[in-house]
Amino acid sequence: MDSKNLSKLAIAISSVSILLIFYILSNAPEKQPDLGKKLEAVKLEMQKLQYEYEHLSQELAELDASTRDVRVNYAIQKYDETVDFTTPNVQDIDEGFMLVDAEQEEHLTGIKFKGRIINAQSIAHNSAEFRLTVNGSSREFSINRISPGNSTSFSVYVPDLKASEARWAKIKYIGSSVHYRVR
Repeated sequence: MDSKNLSKLAIAISSVSILLIFYILSNAPEKQPDLGKKLEAVKLEMQKLQYEYEHLSQELAELDASTRDVRVNYAIQKYDETVDFTTPNVQDIDEGFMLVDAEQEEHLTGIKFKGRIINAQSIAHNSAEFRLTVNGSSREFSINRISPGNSTSFSVYVPDLKASEARWAKIKYIGSSVHYRVR
């Protein structure tokens, strides 16, 4: 269950229990001998509902904690236009290009970034230039040719960089010569 559904369920359980109490109290005669037994049953039901509410609250808190990193990473990537070099998933770059199979490895004194750039456009790009920026350092790299709907691998070395500083990077399309046919 997601957090909205858990919250709605907890509110619904609380509302039903309050309505049940008002119903019993409003329909009970003033001197009914078994009113105490009914109220005791209601009290037990309220305790059960309180336990369920506490349990759902705990589950909601755990769900919130377990998804916090995912939500933060998504927000960083979406609004900061960065890519995550610890995931092989498809990620948007810009200008109709995407990154896939992203990875990083320690190399000499820095980090080597690898992956594949996908051309999601219907035109071929020759001598495509990109700029990778990570932790204040930038390196340009070029890809000889990326055909429409295809991907081409790249590798960029950034010196004097630690792996702990190299998870997030920006890849910016700089330019290329395009090739297309008109019939």
